[in-house]
Amino acid sequence: MRCLIQLAVLLVCGCANSGPQRAQKVVELVKLEEKVALKASANAYATGLALKAAPQTNRAVVVAQTFNEKTKALLPKPDYEDIIEYEAIVAGLLSENEKQRAQSQKALGEADSEISALLSERRVIEGRVEELENRLIEYGAKYELERNKSWWTRIYSFLGFGGIIALVVAFPILIPIGGQVVGWVVNTVPSLASWVGLVSRKSFDSVVVAVESAKERMKTDGKEDAVLLLKEELQKATDAAHRRLIADRKQSLNI
Repeated sequence: MRCLIQLAVLLVCGCANSGPQRAQKVVELVKLEEKVALKASANAYATGLALKAAPQTNRAVVVAQTFNEKTKALLPKPDYEDIIEYEAIVAGLLSENEKQRAQSQKALGEADSEISALLSERRVIEGRVEELENRLIEYGAKYELERNKSWWTRIYSFLGFGGIIALVVAFPILIPIGGQVVGWVVNTVPSLASWVGLVSRKSFDSVVVAVESAKERMKTDGKEDAVLLLKEELQKATDAAHRRLIADRKQSLNI
């Protein structure tokens, strides 16, 4: 039980920490994915520009254009700044001027570096989200495992080996003490007798003494029939265990 409580606390604390962290990282990942999608859209736009400059009689070019148009339809519209930037890059790369090609190649390298940084950041966030998800799954699995343990396993986990030994030794001693405590409570507050289902030893002994005194008085007064009737009624109203208990109390009371 202690382990179950501890795991419940850990689960609550873990969820309280990991849950919001994961939600925050997911939001960051969504925003980053939007940036990556815009860059992909800009590159698809640049690909379309390059394909338009290629000979349209080439079947491979026509097929590439078809698939590229489909790709552009699946992506968001690129930013205006990216459109201007990539139009300049494509024009420079296709230029016959070596200097313009070198400048465009440099500009393309800078654009690619920005994309690489976004992809690297995405991998880091995805790894963090996965880590937090695995932590939540681990907490849940541990809690479920502890919850499904048998009562004996829980008791052993709570008390340990020494606690079990102490319980075995102390339990027989505690039974009569517990009975006396319950009896004292019932004797102090008699209305609890019906609720608890027990009566105190003092109350029980009082009934036994009263019945035996009544029987002795009836014998003295010569009312043997009444004594026999009382014995018969007591025989009907009690079972063997009750009669043994009455006999034991009579012996203890010397009556």
